[in-house]
Amino acid sequence: MDETTIRISKQTKKLLDEAKLHHRETYEDVIKRLLETVKKEKG
Repeated sequence: MDETTIRISKQTKKLLDEAKLHHRETYEDVIKRLLETVKKEKG
């Protein structure tokens, strides 16, 4: 898998931390889950 680095604010990181279902869930998984939710809502 190719990887990249993104820059986010501390506030955004905090929000991602709060969105984790488990403390060991990766940011990759959190972001993918959130994007799937957005995709479903858009129809």
